Amino acid sequence: MPNTSSNESSNVVARLSDISVVLDSVDAAVITIDSLGNILEVNPATERLFGYPKDEMLGNNVKMLMPAPYRDQHDGFMADHLRTGESNIIGVGRQVYGLRADKLMFPIHLAVGKHTLDDETLFTGIIHDLSYQTAQTEDSTRLGQILDESLNEIFVFDASTYQFTMVSRGAMRNLGYSRKEIMSTTPIDIIPDHSVESFEALIKPLLDNTQQRITFSTRHQRKDGSFYDVDVTLSLSKSNINAAEFVAIIDDVTEKNKLLKMMHQSQKLESVGQLTGGIAHDFNNLLTVISGNLELLEAVVSTPLHQDILKDARDASNMGARLTNRLLAFASRSSLTPQTININTLVLDMIELLRRTIGENISLKTNLASELWTTKVDVSQLENSLLNLTINARDAMPEGGRLTVSTNNVTTDDLEYTSSNTLLGDFVKVTVSDTGHGIESDNINEIFEPFYTTKTEKLGTGLGLSMVYGFVRQTGGFVDVTSDADRGSAFTLYIPREHSNCTQNSQNQESKYLVSKKSKTILLVEDEDGVRKLTRRRLEKLGHSVIEARNGYEALERFKRTEGIDIVFTDMVMTAGMTGYDLAKLIYGIEPKISVLITSGYASELLDPKKLDKLGISLLRKPYSIKDLEHQLALI
Repeated sequence: MPNTSSNESSNVVARLSDISVVLDSVDAAVITIDSLGNILEVNPATERLFGYPKDEMLGNNVKMLMPAPYRDQHDGFMADHLRTGESNIIGVGRQVYGLRADKLMFPIHLAVGKHTLDDETLFTGIIHDLSYQTAQTEDSTRLGQILDESLNEIFVFDASTYQFTMVSRGAMRNLGYSRKEIMSTTPIDIIPDHSVESFEALIKPLLDNTQQRITFSTRHQRKDGSFYDVDVTLSLSKSNINAAEFVAIIDDVTEKNKLLKMMHQSQKLESVGQLTGGIAHDFNNLLTVISGNLELLEAVVSTPLHQDILKDARDASNMGARLTNRLLAFASRSSLTPQTININTLVLDMIELLRRTIGENISLKTNLASELWTTKVDVSQLENSLLNLTINARDAMPEGGRLTVSTNNVTTDDLEYTSSNTLLGDFVKVTVSDTGHGIESDNINEIFEPFYTTKTEKLGTGLGLSMVYGFVRQTGGFVDVTSDADRGSAFTLYIPREHSNCTQNSQNQESKYLVSKKSKTILLVEDEDGVRKLTRRRLEKLGHSVIEARNGYEALERFKRTEGIDIVFTDMVMTAGMTGYDLAKLIYGIEPKISVLITSGYASELLDPKKLDKLGISLLRKPYSIKDLEHQLALI
């Protein structure tokens, strides 16, 4: 400190005290020190900022308010300045750190001025707390980094020129552009679905302030020319004081749209299946009446001409029955007779048939997995499915090619199998692939619908693939198809693995029973008048006595009032609400030893074979012949 008398020092402090009256109202911290660094005066803002009372600061070195390394460097800086007159801080503001009484370090802005009072050199520092601003800056920087790395694309572009001013790294990564390349483009360059005019019409509500933000769906085009689906949220920002800017937040929804499309397709197929199953069920009743009455006429018509006419009519009726079975297969309501088999054996047994089907200009290869799991499946339906797929492959290769049938064991999981049709579990995978012309992407979603076909009218009815789809779904599996135009197609059937070690004997079990021709009293339950009338004629022709009922409720009352009924022969689904299965359970409650025969034109959850077997109920599928009826009645 300069060599001054105590009176002079007292004068300096007094003068500073006069000045401090003015500084008390200043919000910034103000500290005055002498040339040795001792604190001569502070204002109230200094007390609030550093947490020390004024009397604890006065007379102490200002280093008490400094954290390392500033504390250690302070004396050296002061000595150098007094000796040389050079300084990097006096008259120049800078950001440093202060130290509070609680030892908490915090950012400050420090501006130091040098002045002389009564011939003594003094230094006054004005200090602003930067804690809030620094925290805000750090938060903004952190948020910016998070947004920049986000999977969402973020674009900022000028409201008048549409030139990009900011683009997130996620956007550049998705689009495949460098920063230099993307900054020379506009939104219209990456949204091919919009022209300049349509884009300007789109953003007009934002410019007019009639809307705060707009959302729309479109496509983005990458640098390599590929497209992906996006949802866009666009708003107008005025944070830039020089020019208004648009901010666009982009969400890539390609996978979501793909899953939604598959879900809608699955729902569509389910709805079509329900409609198809209902129509086929009613059609089966009609066929039952037609074929049954034709059958009765054949027994009484003797002339060759009339016999030929009846034969043609019955052949047409049988064709209608086969058509109905295909519709029911698509609707997952056809009757199945599952057997435990090794699909490799079935494929090998069908090789010669498949070779004859595809012709000489198509080579047939197999790629069958060793130790293939067994499955429980309707053999005839699987054979028909493979034959249908083979015929489709043949038609897709009119100039020749290669057909491959392969099998494999697979366990599906969430990562590899993402289709909405996918089920989780163990499956035997059967794939029929070809090198044909492939399927157009626009047609992929419709190929399993009944009557949909890309073939000419002479080549297909559009029921083959729908039958395959319905059969596999009813078996508990799913179907997958992949295809590339001009490179071929691959249809894969996923058949559930059979975990039981027990194999089902495929031998016809009917030989265990002796056919009896004894006359029986039968309670006939059928809500369709035509079917009921025909069935009564058939039963009476077979020598049985018949009691009729139009629904389950009427049948239950007649059973209670009538003695000597041997068999209850009932339709499964009736309009009155009580099913044949419900009726059987009620009748078993009255007479446990009664025989029940159910007939139906389709299989559904109501016709669970395990439930029928548990109650000892026999099943006769529609349409059936009088011989089928006679044989079934004899077995029960």
